[in-house]
Amino acid sequence: MAAPFVTGTASLMLAANGNLRNYDLEHILKRTAQRYHLGWDSRIGYGMINAYAALQKVTAPNTVTHGNASFIRRYTNTSTSFVNGPLPGLAAGTYYSDIYELSATASYSYNGTPWAWLAVTDKGYSAANPNDASRWMQESVTSTSMSLKTFFYYIRTNSAGQTINQWAPFDPTPYQRNGSYEYTVVGTPTTTNPPAAPTNLRQVNSAGSLPRLVWNASATPDVTYQLYRAKDTNPYALLYTTPATDYTDSQITLAPPSEAESAYRYKVRAAKGGLYSSYSNEITVYAKNCTPWNCSGSASTLASGLDAAAKAALALPTDYALHASTPNPFSHSTEIRYELPEAAHVRLAVYNLLGQEVRRLVDGEVGAGFHTATFEAGDLPSGVYLYRITAGDFTQTHRMVLTK
Repeated sequence: MAAPFVTGTASLMLAANGNLRNYDLEHILKRTAQRYHLGWDSRIGYGMINAYAALQKVTAPNTVTHGNASFIRRYTNTSTSFVNGPLPGLAAGTYYSDIYELSATASYSYNGTPWAWLAVTDKGYSAANPNDASRWMQESVTSTSMSLKTFFYYIRTNSAGQTINQWAPFDPTPYQRNGSYEYTVVGTPTTTNPPAAPTNLRQVNSAGSLPRLVWNASATPDVTYQLYRAKDTNPYALLYTTPATDYTDSQITLAPPSEAESAYRYKVRAAKGGLYSSYSNEITVYAKNCTPWNCSGSASTLASGLDAAAKAALALPTDYALHASTPNPFSHSTEIRYELPEAAHVRLAVYNLLGQEVRRLVDGEVGAGFHTATFEAGDLPSGVYLYRITAGDFTQTHRMVLTK
């Protein structure tokens, strides 16, 4: 990094973008360098610097954005068994350390997948015990969000009580800026505007019927609408995704406020290509917590107390189920259907083959019935993805294939 042609390129980058930090320069120079040598060469290392590519990365239409990272002491004077020496000169064995987590998360909108890193020039360790002292960084970076995490150990003593007082794998404190840490995101922000927000969400039925929800929206191709519902003071959960501008909630029955068992709040937003509008206005509907076919008790009570024949008569699922996505393979979006015989807290998420969560489709209370969630791939790369549902004690996983 101290060679004249490297420092010269770094100077050009700083002249083009004065917002760069030292660790940004190192990350970008390393990631734009061209590897053409199969092994280490004492004169040129593994390849050659690409000054043009490095300058392109830090100038328009690319941007360099910084945000605040978190640096938290997760464990104090805790025992870790290192199967390899945690530092040069330290043998494998048990050491007592304060373990710090350096992490950052962010949401944004970029064309393609941006580059992202924490304010250090290399990775830390994992928090595994035993620990093999290999460099580790949990990384999940997409066109719309990123999550980065690594750990640093301040080793106090060894198992014999001898004082060490050293950072491992290196001291991260010089990388603080004004007393805190940062993260960096480098890429081209999207110039595509999110879809317009739906307006005038309203309920058009009278008491004693199913609530039919209607909203206004501009005619835009490939837009879907995500309707969210919250019961009483509970948080919002995704209820349904539809290309239409209306939805009938068949899980509850309208009632006058004086006879209502609960108040349900609704809001809706538009989605297209991984971009989302702001939410519409919020409305409140007063209802009985029952199916429209029988209002003698709550939907969850009815669902748990009926046999299979009665559930079938009420058009309720008789068991938990997660169905194959449709279509599969898919190129842009696919629908995932699932069934709940009773109300449950549902978590439905999509993972890549590394086990990293790339989308969370549902996370909240969902009523008994038949449900559909839409997975929009956005700028995710082609490949095999897994989607998993957890509802109460029920868990199931399926595979789907994204092709672009």
